[in-house]
Amino acid sequence: MDNLIYFPSDKIQSPYSEIKRFIDFVKQLSELNEDIRFDENYWKGEVNFIKTGISSKDRLPENLLHHSILEFAKAYVKYQRINSKLKTQDTILSIRAIEQICLDRYGEVDLSKLALYTTKIDNSLK
Repeated sequence: MDNLIYFPSDKIQSPYSEIKRFIDFVKQLSELNEDIRFDENYWKGEVNFIKTGISSKDRLPENLLHHSILEFAKAYVKYQRINSKLKTQDTILSIRAIEQICLDRYGEVDLSKLALYTTKIDNSLK
């Protein structure tokens, strides 16, 4: 649990602002290597931020992850890669699954709703 990021604040922040703070924090971390830039959608030798079931060679804009999860996906993959040395492929598969489920059920990816739902599950398990 020592790889958690805690953003202390004087007041309770909205889930959206906390997600934005996380993304901004990760953007400031050093890049994984000189071939990888946060703003790019294809990280050479690491990952392509594309939807489930799409070939990594298919770089059409409509095959990118939904815009509502794309920046978070990049931040999460980068943070996990730096801190836990998880295989990037395992991390992106999870994000692609979350994207697909949310789009199928709700028509959008709203990470703040996922955060609230996860918190409720975590609290009920205690």
